[in-house]
Amino acid sequence: MTDTIEQAIGIEKHDHEDESYPDGGLRAWLVVLGSFSLLFATFGFQTSVGLFQLHWSLNQLKEYSPSQIAWIPSVFIFLSLALSIQTGAIFDRYGARYILMAGSIGYTATFFLLARCMHYWQFMLCLGVLGGSSSAAIVTVGEGVISHWFKKRRGQASGFAMVGSALGGITFPLMLKPLLEKFGWAWAMQTVGFVILACLLIGNMFCGGRLLATSTSAVVDIRCFLDSKFNWLTVSVFGKTNFLLSSVLYHFAVCSDVLQED
Repeated sequence: MTDTIEQAIGIEKHDHEDESYPDGGLRAWLVVLGSFSLLFATFGFQTSVGLFQLHWSLNQLKEYSPSQIAWIPSVFIFLSLALSIQTGAIFDRYGARYILMAGSIGYTATFFLLARCMHYWQFMLCLGVLGGSSSAAIVTVGEGVISHWFKKRRGQASGFAMVGSALGGITFPLMLKPLLEKFGWAWAMQTVGFVILACLLIGNMFCGGRLLATSTSAVVDIRCFLDSKFNWLTVSVFGKTNFLLSSVLYHFAVCSDVLQED
């Protein structure tokens, strides 16, 4: 019985080690294009929420203080990042297709519902909760799927995909300002919704996983905190507001990795 289990484990490890990565080719670069589109629609849009806050303070939510209004985009960004922890585990267990489809439906609906929002609680539920949670699913796939297709050139492919977030951060503010001034809130949101929909369609067409499930559970594995390299890197991210502290902690992470290899 033990030999059988060890043999099965040995075969599983062998398959994982021998797993070949395309590291290029039309299909792999189409995945990068899809990831580019997903990050354009999510991370790229997040840089525009300040413009939303200004518009709300002058129109629909003018009776609320700036600090109260700021809770809406804050919840949106928080959920987009925080829920990526759990959506990442789901992605590892079930793959990209269904989590991306569900996130795309919710994220697209967010903008068409925003066109009808008039009250504080509506904006909070629509953009903050629905937009944030669905964005987390899209971001997880957009960043994670590249690791299924690239290994040696993974940094290059990820860099090209992340250009989408930068381009979105430029495009959405430039597009929103004239739309809000000329056509008003409802038409501006519907226009953004169609742009988002086009980006997500591209992402859903091209962002497909190719590796088997790497986890038997859709729950986060807390054993990752047993890795000192991971812990130092995590702390350095939280300390990134202090450049010196972040640099020191990052070098601790690198050094611990070198020591472990030795």
